[in-house]
Amino acid sequence: NIDENTLQDEDDQISQEQYSALLDDVLRHHSLPGLGLLDGSGVNLLDHGLLGYAMFASANLGKALERHTKYQDVIGAVLHTKVVLEGDTASLRVVEVVRQDMVDSDAKMHYELERLFTQWAEIGPAIGQDRHWFESVDLTYDPPPYREMYEDILGEGIRFGRKHNQMNFPAALLEQPLSFANEKAAELCER
Repeated sequence: NIDENTLQDEDDQISQEQYSALLDDVLRHHSLPGLGLLDGSGVNLLDHGLLGYAMFASANLGKALERHTKYQDVIGAVLHTKVVLEGDTASLRVVEVVRQDMVDSDAKMHYELERLFTQWAEIGPAIGQDRHWFESVDLTYDPPPYREMYEDILGEGIRFGRKHNQMNFPAALLEQPLSFANEKAAELCER
């Protein structure tokens, strides 16, 4: 019984604790396979406000990821990520759960990881690539029954039962200029 006007009213926002309880309820009582994959689809950098604008205007992917790592708490990140280099491969790796209360079950962790990597897939066009700009996605858990959905949304390079939760891509892409690079605008947004 919530009308659309209430959803847009800034005075009626819910807290992160209320959001976590709502997510618990949805995941427990409304079986929608791949909810995190669906939720992350279509989200682009600009949906993250000033941080998104700073990233979008960055000179290259490496600078955009550097800004994200530095300011990810601004967007209420539940999982912290950082870029890890291993030879010719770069990985955007989940390195810390900063809001354990928001991922206090396996279902919520899977939801957050699905949403995170699907959102990162969406930056492909900003670097002149398609949605499958990365080579693979590693996940620490076993394949869910809806594994095909992962492949439909994230491509065929999905690997389950891995040591880290991470998105892997050629390190050379870190130097890839962004389509709307404007470092002065990015610095302004960063300030």
